[in-house]
Amino acid sequence: MIIVTGGNGFIGKKVISIDPEKFITLDPKTKLNFRNGFELDKKFVEKFQIKSALLLGGITRFPLIRENPDKAFDVNVNQLLKTINNLSQLNVHIVFISSESVFSGTSKKYKEYDNPKPIFLYGYMKYIIEKYLNDNINKNKFSIIRTTKVYDKNPINKSLFKDSISYLGEKIPYKIISNIYTNPIEIKTLSSFIYKITNNKIPGTFHIGGSDIVSRKDIILKINSFLIKNKLSKYLIKAEFTSSKNIESFKYLPENTSLDCTLSKKKIGFYQDSILKDLEDFLYKKLVNR
Repeated sequence: MIIVTGGNGFIGKKVISIDPEKFITLDPKTKLNFRNGFELDKKFVEKFQIKSALLLGGITRFPLIRENPDKAFDVNVNQLLKTINNLSQLNVHIVFISSESVFSGTSKKYKEYDNPKPIFLYGYMKYIIEKYLNDNINKNKFSIIRTTKVYDKNPINKSLFKDSISYLGEKIPYKIISNIYTNPIEIKTLSSFIYKITNNKIPGTFHIGGSDIVSRKDIILKINSFLIKNKLSKYLIKAEFTSSKNIESFKYLPENTSLDCTLSKKKIGFYQDSILKDLEDFLYKKLVNR
């Protein structure tokens, strides 16, 4: 069985849906969803044959972190370290979901062995946990999975994909950031990768991201290029673009934290999604071949 925090989140729900019978989401002590800071006892681990713990939970929304930095640090670092030490003592394999945000963004296509250098609080908190695992836990007893921006190509669900097509034929009422880059990964691919690592207790540090290194501006321009090519100009998206430096809530973010996934692909094997192709396929079915 697998313990999971953050089971109600975007990624957590998708991972659990792969094999719901293998996951335990409720803390036996509180009868609520597992949260950072939980502790298990040996009897519970043995009774349910707990082999892994997937740590997805915490405060992850950037605005909440900016508004409550002390609370975010307590939940994402102090409480999580308490849980990690408990799991380690019980010999439960730890799978920590980290982020591309551990890197400074001054380069691009970061590799698994590149040194993290976070420049804002969210990335710094992820880095602290990564460093603690590497410095204090047996290398065969934990996995670190760094993810990029995640999207869902089902346009019903809110994600970068839906956001990118929401203004077909309209003007976007806010300015689009042109200089922040990532290589987005589709939720289904990411979830299957996380499940494989967690279920098989595969140790190491892994990068998972898509094949396209893009900004929001690149995505809008690609959509418009497709529309022009297919004589669908009435659906063109009108947008104004600006640098992250011009918007208070974005100016502290790293500019290019795209991940090089070559080593992880060789080790575990996964398909790299292309958000640009997924968007083009959607537009073709919706507007051309209908």
